[in-house]
Amino acid sequence: MGWYNWATLLVPSHYMSETNWLSEPSTASRRIIFARHGEYPCNVRGVCNSNPRTGFYLTEKGEAQARALGERLKDEKIELIVTSEFLRARQTAWLANKVLNVPQVVNRLANENRVG
Repeated sequence: MGWYNWATLLVPSHYMSETNWLSEPSTASRRIIFARHGEYPCNVRGVCNSNPRTGFYLTEKGEAQARALGERLKDEKIELIVTSEFLRARQTAWLANKVLNVPQVVNRLANENRVG
């Protein structure tokens, strides 16, 4: 089995473009936007950390990615940020939220499964 573009498989291309999915029209009353955390040391080393009690701060690049996320989402009428317990996710959300200025909650149900 090869690599697939899951967005293309799950949603026909005439419904969603890959280049600017935030601008796609929607009939939903609310949208949920998922974002991955910024780069952190384990990404650089190619290892996995799936323990939320082992904290790693974002790298400088990860911090820049988080700020860019906030800028990218500033016109999207974000109402709430929900983040996992992982420090990298909380830091990403905090930096993005400097632009968005919305309520932010940490919920362990957003944690990834223990995969490491």
